[in-house]
Amino acid sequence: MNKRFPFSRRLFLVQGLAFLAGCRSITDLPTLPFLDREEAGNAPLLNVGGEVAEIRTTNDWRFMAVRARTRHGADALSDGGGTLRLGTNLSLYNIEFQRPLPCPNYGLDLFENPTALAFTPKAESCYVVSGGSVSGSGGGHVSVDRVTLAPPQKGAPEPFRLEDPEWIDAILSPAADWLAVQTKEGVWSFRDLTADPVKEVCFPETYPSQSGECQTAVSRVLAISPDGMLAAALMAPPPGSGEERNQTIAVWDLSTARSIPIEKAKKLPLEALFVSEFHIRDNAAGRICAFSHDGQMLAVRNKQKYVGIWQTAGGRILAEFGEHRQPVTALQFTPNNAKLVVGTGENFGRLLVWDVRKGRLLRTYNDPAKESRKITAIQVSPDGNLVYFGNDRGNVNQWEYQSASEAKKS
Repeated sequence: MNKRFPFSRRLFLVQGLAFLAGCRSITDLPTLPFLDREEAGNAPLLNVGGEVAEIRTTNDWRFMAVRARTRHGADALSDGGGTLRLGTNLSLYNIEFQRPLPCPNYGLDLFENPTALAFTPKAESCYVVSGGSVSGSGGGHVSVDRVTLAPPQKGAPEPFRLEDPEWIDAILSPAADWLAVQTKEGVWSFRDLTADPVKEVCFPETYPSQSGECQTAVSRVLAISPDGMLAAALMAPPPGSGEERNQTIAVWDLSTARSIPIEKAKKLPLEALFVSEFHIRDNAAGRICAFSHDGQMLAVRNKQKYVGIWQTAGGRILAEFGEHRQPVTALQFTPNNAKLVVGTGENFGRLLVWDVRKGRLLRTYNDPAKESRKITAIQVSPDGNLVYFGNDRGNVNQWEYQSASEAKKS
């Protein structure tokens, strides 16, 4: 039994959840065991039936959403030639329990092919990106919906939906305040979800690299900082320029974009948002990168088995961790930004905790699911004590890598 909460609070939570689920009384809920922290991750908390692609939790630590990729069963999609390709599903869990609670009114499991999600800071709602392609390489229609995570009230916001048949890829900021979208032509732009109406910030197709060597274009938006102030984008020379290998990551100032009037935002030159840029040795294999919670650092997988940490203000490299035994597959900073949790895998999953300031490896932990090949998602709890992690076998585990006293000292 979880000792962090007194029984009265646990009873209140269960009663409240019973009401949200539409149950007539507390006896209508199934018997749900509390998390056994003594297991320290050696037994899976839950299994989502496919490779875990993303784990998100609310700031108040009430809810956890897990997005999974599936290759078989009812969720598998056919490419028309009999070959199965990836589909995705999304499930919502109460973070107190091992098993999902019956909360059908939230409807997170109703989205077709969800590709990204984010909770709002006060946990009153969740934004879900769905449609498009699972890989983000195009081929589908992207839409964005807001799901309210509270009982209906008088004066509740109207249903929210953004969509465009030209959108093929999109990501959300961790605080659900920014949406970055890509069109079929490959052009990226941002939507400020805090503005009413939603404000669009467009970038020109190319801009001169800071090194002055050639023109570059936004190849892919990689991440948005937790505070919504910065964005990181993979920049690449246009195809056919002969400079395709000279890839950089640029950091853009979204706070400046937010302050610009709507009528001027669509004409905003990219240079006006520029903060810094730095060269990398590969293209981060997708979005294996993470901002620190204060936005001052950006960690990026570099050359498969290394992790580089750059200063966002000046583009200076602060540290490089590795060589890891296997490719890096997931990254996240702890809430105090003092540590970086790294997931790796190819033959077996492993977690590593690095001290960011000292550049020292603190702890390693092997995924208890011995048949798993890699760690695919990481989420650090708000108090910094627990790491929730998912693997390619669909298991979500927790690892208590430091005690509460250690967390306060770090």
